[in-house]
Amino acid sequence: MVSVLMQVLAFGQGGAVVTFTGRDADGHYVRPDSVVVENLTRQWTETMYWPDTVLTLTVGTGIDNPTMTNGIRVSPNPFEGTAQVEVPVEKAGEVQVQVADMLGRVCAQYVNRLPSGSHTFLVTLSRPQVCVLTVKTAAGQRSAKLENAGWGGTDRIAYMGMTDNRPVLKLTPAQPFQLGDEMRYSGYASGQRSQTVTHGQGADETVQLVFIADGSPCPGAATVTDIDGNVYHTVHIGDQCWMRENLRVTRYEDGDSIPLVPHSASSASVPYRYAPNQDTLNVPIFGYLYNWPAVMHDAAPNNLIPSGVQGICPNGWHLPSQMEFVLLVEYVSSQNRYWCGGNGDVVAKALSDTLGWDTTSYNIPPCSPAYDLSTNNATGFSLVGAGSRYSFSCFFGGIAAFWTTTRYNDIVSVLYLESNDPYVSPMTATGGTRGCSVRCLKN
Repeated sequence: MVSVLMQVLAFGQGGAVVTFTGRDADGHYVRPDSVVVENLTRQWTETMYWPDTVLTLTVGTGIDNPTMTNGIRVSPNPFEGTAQVEVPVEKAGEVQVQVADMLGRVCAQYVNRLPSGSHTFLVTLSRPQVCVLTVKTAAGQRSAKLENAGWGGTDRIAYMGMTDNRPVLKLTPAQPFQLGDEMRYSGYASGQRSQTVTHGQGADETVQLVFIADGSPCPGAATVTDIDGNVYHTVHIGDQCWMRENLRVTRYEDGDSIPLVPHSASSASVPYRYAPNQDTLNVPIFGYLYNWPAVMHDAAPNNLIPSGVQGICPNGWHLPSQMEFVLLVEYVSSQNRYWCGGNGDVVAKALSDTLGWDTTSYNIPPCSPAYDLSTNNATGFSLVGAGSRYSFSCFFGGIAAFWTTTRYNDIVSVLYLESNDPYVSPMTATGGTRGCSVRCLKN
């Protein structure tokens, strides 16, 4: 594939020239359709679209009027469902006005031939969201951010007529920027998002945006081996690299053993592990269940991204916090290829394996993990119903529950799925004495 260079050019008294290139996991060039540039320090976002991808980053305070961007006037902005947009057209010809969400999905579009001048449109958005309005004319392309805080009932762009017949000046205001600002760059190509790159922006540089297909082995880490010699496959989803299988280690990396006990044993302080359904023959597929003391290995709880808690995980890997699981579920929910029944909240099947779920229950709802197992696992995350040890019960094949590092008082947060529930609950609370599964994240 042909290499694509997207440049962010700096002029004046200071700035940085950042050149973006795209590639896939095998090193082949990928042409990014767009690059989202976010200044996390000054809280602004710009989207560059191929081939018009020049954005000016200059050291300065930026524009004075927050509703005017690249000559596009949005009034008001933020708005409650409906906003008036004035668009400059320097040369007569075909004009395309498009509104897309932050993942590049088109919400509404207007296309027509218009004369030179300033034209007014009425933009209505059906739900609160941040979008990008893009205008393509014979003279080029420009964009502006729309911040909708209301419910407009429908997504549409209505043409209202010419504002006036005065000559239009081409405006290219700079966003506020200072060297050292924390910047985040995300590329999009054919609906696929690249790994994000976040760092303090200093001197000129080349940023390589890596596009890795969800469900692929993690680059440079197709497998990981624990201290017992167990080998786990990995899976890349969104920006995260996960173990594809449940942990089944019996020792910590320092060599200390984790006692195997029956389900009747319970402790809030002593590390324990349990065999799923009290049968060690289940361990190769379902992994062990652990109580929370075994998982944390005396580490302090937190809800950070990343958590920074190695705990029971192999070197170079860590236990996920609640927020890291939330990121996983939110990303999967944002990709319509993972939806079931056209609902972005229904992604349990996309995360669940094609085996390891009890299908014998009556009235299993469509879109739940136990319904037609052959349609599961679109993400490759491969969750199995290892159950959750609670007293003498295990719920083997019926639920999947995964520890996090997040604890509120005596309640620990877990990721939770049920065989007959289409939804994923990333914030279910449970006591630390239970036995739950473990998935580790690459540092």
